[in-house]
Amino acid sequence: MKSIALFVTLSSVAACGISQNTTHLNNFFQTRVFSKDKRPVDGALTQITITNVGGKKYDVSLFTALVDRQTGKPSESLEILCTSLDCTFANTIILCEKDDRPVDGVLTEVKLVKDASTWTATVRTALVNRQTGEPGEETKELGSGLVEKK
Repeated sequence: MKSIALFVTLSSVAACGISQNTTHLNNFFQTRVFSKDKRPVDGALTQITITNVGGKKYDVSLFTALVDRQTGKPSESLEILCTSLDCTFANTIILCEKDDRPVDGVLTEVKLVKDASTWTATVRTALVNRQTGEPGEETKELGSGLVEKK
């Protein structure tokens, strides 16, 4: 009887510990995925993934899959846009950035903006040319009409 009471008590303590950790983990999501699949018609699958890598740091990647019209062969690519980004999340804007300009001269900024029901994603890089000292900047659209997978 004592062993049953001890088991029940330890199970209650363990369950409390698990629920506290789960609450903490829910504050920082593990992965958010935004995608658009136009492969059946004439395009590609575009998928942007924001992954929590611990604490408040995130990695952002771009996965693209398509079928070559001439050869009929599928093609896939995965590009890690940046690692260990600081991100801010709002209802209509997600901004992830990493500024290494003081070190190696590159700022990387991934931005997702929501309109009525879909997201548009861009990546912006800014740097200073070490030889000329001139600033340079490039913004590229990663995808529009993206829907968040739940």
